[in-house]
Amino acid sequence: MHELTQKVEALTEEARISRGRLELAKSDAMRSGSPEVLAALVAQKLEQAQRHVAPAEETVANEPKAPEKVDPVALAAANDVVDSAIQSGRWDRQHQLELSERLAALHSESEAREVAARVAAAINQGQLIPAAPDTREN
Repeated sequence: MHELTQKVEALTEEARISRGRLELAKSDAMRSGSPEVLAALVAQKLEQAQRHVAPAEETVANEPKAPEKVDPVALAAANDVVDSAIQSGRWDRQHQLELSERLAALHSESEAREVAARVAAAINQGQLIPAAPDTREN
């Protein structure tokens, strides 16, 4: 059991690092001003993170899995942010910050991926245009 706990801790740390890399990639893409680059990077990083975590699921395959908690209110709030952005046709820093908050409130990683995929799809389909990054100094 101790070995399993160590593996979970290691994977949790790797996921945290991957999330940090994803944020950096998104930040770089936002600075490039290209929605195609942003969508491609987000999709690539999500795919890499998913592939990277998959072996852990195989490791604990024999143990019963607890079902993911579904929080319909948090999911609706995250989707509302995406819907609002699509209605405006722009993806700006405020949308990004608000969605980050909403995704953090979700208990289900699969739901968070679905919401993030909606943003990437909307960018790819031209429904959302990322705003130029805020270049003001703090």
